[in-house]
Amino acid sequence: MTAARDLLAGCCVSCGNAPEGDCGGSSSPPSPFVSDPGSLEPAGPLATDVQREIGRIVGREPTRDNRVRLLADGTQSYGAMLDLVGSASTDIRFENFIFRDDTVGRAFTHALLERAATGAQVRVLHDPFGSIMSRRLSIGRRFRRSAVRVRLHNPFRPTPAFFRRGRDHRKAVVGDRRRLIAGGMCLADVWSGNCIRHCTWRDSAILVEGAAALEAANEFDRVWLEAAPGSRGRRRSPTVGRPAATEVAVEESESERAVGTVPVRIVSGRPRERRLERVLTRVCDAAQDEILITNAYFLPTEALLASLRNACRRGVRVEILLPAHNNHPLVALAAEHQVGSLLESGVRIWLWLGPMIHAKTIVVDRSWSVVGSSNLDPLSLIKNLELDVEVHGSGIGEEMSAIFARDRTGCRPLTTEIWHERTTVRRAMSRAAFSWRRLL
Repeated sequence: MTAARDLLAGCCVSCGNAPEGDCGGSSSPPSPFVSDPGSLEPAGPLATDVQREIGRIVGREPTRDNRVRLLADGTQSYGAMLDLVGSASTDIRFENFIFRDDTVGRAFTHALLERAATGAQVRVLHDPFGSIMSRRLSIGRRFRRSAVRVRLHNPFRPTPAFFRRGRDHRKAVVGDRRRLIAGGMCLADVWSGNCIRHCTWRDSAILVEGAAALEAANEFDRVWLEAAPGSRGRRRSPTVGRPAATEVAVEESESERAVGTVPVRIVSGRPRERRLERVLTRVCDAAQDEILITNAYFLPTEALLASLRNACRRGVRVEILLPAHNNHPLVALAAEHQVGSLLESGVRIWLWLGPMIHAKTIVVDRSWSVVGSSNLDPLSLIKNLELDVEVHGSGIGEEMSAIFARDRTGCRPLTTEIWHERTTVRRAMSRAAFSWRRLL
């Protein structure tokens, strides 16, 4: 744990790129827990009919005995994740798409191994395509001959089922089924530190304590049961599904002590169910004041685009923050083609000038918020497994709006005039990339 803490001390000192006091990050500790949701006026995205429809789409109602904390950069998020791993007493569920074999990846490998060695049940769920993106074929070898269990979601098989099941794009860790951290952050050095305007990627996560963590744990178990073994450890894989009697006792005793009153709902994206797309379309249709979106890979479906355009036309302020320097240039080109109709409808587009903004957050009317793993593209909305956290109330909504305003100071606007001034070659490239959007 000490080596990991040293790494996460912050990149502003080590990299030397940021002038003192001008890193644009949050070197301060994470914001306090929000235990009271604040305003829950049943209007707009929180209207009774809207919430009833969202519950039908997602298949669950919000749990109301939670407290939450926003994590706004790598220093905060990785530090909270290490705290969660280090404090878990009985079990850890760890799920991430990219788990690199670099300093950050090794730090978390060591932390999980240490916890398993003390007797905690540690399970790691990973996607083999993420391993390829990590430039490694498997992470199972890191935990070989240890008590950590590893499984792979949907390893390659030449069958129709392989293509139907999609990729596991989730990024979440659950400790003792009572604490959850979820967001868009993979495990890699590019996220470490808080120098978000000069050195490191900007991303967001959320820490939830309470009943919503149990729902996230159940989602993990569902995918775990379908996954393939990724390593062989010293002991048999733990039984999942119905918890053991001792686990039930812990769950019941802790559920009696509500840690807060913030309504939180886990939105689990599954292939072809398009849950988040349908939820966002319904919420944008109900928005009354503002919609603030930060997303790394912005290729929404036509239904969601229409909802955003219509919201803007009826007077809702719609702002979207995208990376100016995208690590996937073809996605950026395709998105450039698609944002034209939004600009002409009055939507404001901001381009982040730092190395990369990878966050996936939405806040509507400062009362309805989402933080999670879903990009607004066909892969996340239609094909992949995703995990997003929906939070109700102005307690978090106001804070998320403030973070969006802070991020906006590190951006330049993309205007209709700039968009129309693109060269003929640029327009052709953008149009060609857009035609391949379902594969990007």
